[in-house]
Amino acid sequence: MNQYIRLDIKKIEQMQELELLHLLQLNFDFSNEFIKISDSKNKLDYLLFNIPIGKNIVFDWCESEKFKTADSNLQKAFYFVLLKVITDNLSELHQHLLKPNLNLIRPELITFCQNYATITRIQWLVLPSDLQIGIPVSLIKQKSGNLWNYISDSKTELKNIVMSHYQLVAEDRYKEARDLLNNNVKHELLVNHSVDFEPKAEKINRKPKAINRVKTKRKSETRNISKSIGEVKPHKNSFIKKFMNRLKNANRYKKTVPSETTVPLNPQDDLFRLAMLSEGPPGTLAESEGIRAFVLVDEFLIGRDRMICDLVLTQSTIGRVHARISRHGSHYFLEDLGSANGTTLDEKKLNKHQTYLLPDQCRLKFADRTFYFHVE
Repeated sequence: MNQYIRLDIKKIEQMQELELLHLLQLNFDFSNEFIKISDSKNKLDYLLFNIPIGKNIVFDWCESEKFKTADSNLQKAFYFVLLKVITDNLSELHQHLLKPNLNLIRPELITFCQNYATITRIQWLVLPSDLQIGIPVSLIKQKSGNLWNYISDSKTELKNIVMSHYQLVAEDRYKEARDLLNNNVKHELLVNHSVDFEPKAEKINRKPKAINRVKTKRKSETRNISKSIGEVKPHKNSFIKKFMNRLKNANRYKKTVPSETTVPLNPQDDLFRLAMLSEGPPGTLAESEGIRAFVLVDEFLIGRDRMICDLVLTQSTIGRVHARISRHGSHYFLEDLGSANGTTLDEKKLNKHQTYLLPDQCRLKFADRTFYFHVE
């Protein structure tokens, strides 16, 4: 069962709409899923964020008796591990040219999973920094503000380090921010994202003899199981192997398929926009010269391979499958698929295997071949 948080949008422009769409298309695992609702009758726009029930909320955990009575070094390590994970998240967003709103990184809006002593995953509300959002009063549980201010107020001896870290991430200096944390807490805690709050006395109180009996019993059970497995006939063993391989492949497929979020249709958007690549600049007499290709599929491939690619370019400088144009709703995105000679968008070289929003009438270059992208 899930719960939802509603955030009202005070004002939204076309560029911010595109940034929201870009976030949905990238589908970061550390971002809470959301949908945008447009209420034309009441002239309201708002976002609904999906918050899974059962996960730990950072604020509730930090205010709990167990955390407050824990060793001071463990508290410090937990805060620094949390900041390091968020630093990695911000760095990944930066690689996709996205600048999130740091004021939404509040302890009461961050959830995390913990497997024994290890923080396995966190999620927070990822939204563009220039999007004006109203946070309901019912969600605000502390007056400090974002996570950095909260940690500074809760543990004053960390204030200088934490606020220095905030300054570094605000300036997109993520490597320096990560180094700052590494220099101020035990390295193994940060590497493993591990902070152990479990009292060690519980482990000592167990009787050694009981443990030995259990171990002996388990060993005998293991031997019996091994015997029984050894007695399985070859054809059955082959069947088991095939069944296990099918399970592994099924699990691998589930991990690679991203979860999709349903976005309500905006009646103001075109349901379908026809895109075209041309060697000549659009709107000029030269547009009809050279190659012209219409993007009529959701995944449009550019490269040398005639069996796979939609736009075939035979030059040896072009990769076998060089780049991909994907359609999401009425918008198009470009991704370089690891080509040797690269792809540029309006003279800017793209990072490999990262998606970029394609503006209308932009100039693309696949190795040494130039095309213009146009949407009608």
